[in-house]
Amino acid sequence: KWLHGSPEMLLRLRGNLLEAPGILNVPKNLGTPGARNSRYATNVGPALTEIVHSPVLPAINQAVIVSARVSDPDGLASVQLVYRIDPIGSSSTLTMVDNGTGGDAGAGDGVFSATIPGQGIDVMVAFYIQTPDRFAPAATTRFPSDAPARECLVHFGDTQPPGSYGSYRFWMTQATLNHWITHEKYSNESYDGTVVYNNFRVIYNAASHWAGSPAHTKLYDSPMGTNCDYQILVPADDLLLAENSLRIQQPGLFGSDDTAQNEQIAF
Repeated sequence: KWLHGSPEMLLRLRGNLLEAPGILNVPKNLGTPGARNSRYATNVGPALTEIVHSPVLPAINQAVIVSARVSDPDGLASVQLVYRIDPIGSSSTLTMVDNGTGGDAGAGDGVFSATIPGQGIDVMVAFYIQTPDRFAPAATTRFPSDAPARECLVHFGDTQPPGSYGSYRFWMTQATLNHWITHEKYSNESYDGTVVYNNFRVIYNAASHWAGSPAHTKLYDSPMGTNCDYQILVPADDLLLAENSLRIQQPGLFGSDDTAQNEQIAF
């Protein structure tokens, strides 16, 4: 099939012992570059990027600032942070501002901020951001795009372990955990959550599922029970260590390798 470039084609064997030239058919209708396509819309919602919460690992009762860069050529009607305490908390809505107050770092820089009040030990807070523009009719952007079906997460009371080894956390809602526990062990269905690397990198819209061979998975009882192998998946536009997928593996083959190194060395 001709895509672009010269339609003339030459195939030949190594050593030039046999050649077969040919000409590919060029379609008469080469498309409509520059014309409206199926993605055209009269108005789209604001651009919503650079979402992050700080500190990444909040201490007990420490307030958390959520910030996002927001812009739209039609102007912004509002920028709102909607959060709840998982699993049963009702939603609260905060107005995000870009005026240098309420945790906002700088006025007029396009980055809007709001502050989630500090919470007690082991409390998980789920949140998302929504912002309509001033076009008529208005278009609204949400992050995550399908919120509240998916949400960003922040957990209170975690601490960074000492030493130089990297730490990896996967935060999920209680509903996600319940679904994971009851699902098939061999399934590659991904479970939504938030990935945290050490105490400075947070990735929303991430996912995870059990990994490993049937020799491993037969021992799995819960994502928070028997030590497991996990597959971590992050968005292609928010890579972790230059990868969009990584394996967190239980060393030692559940006791059959006393060194806890043979499998890692072999593979």
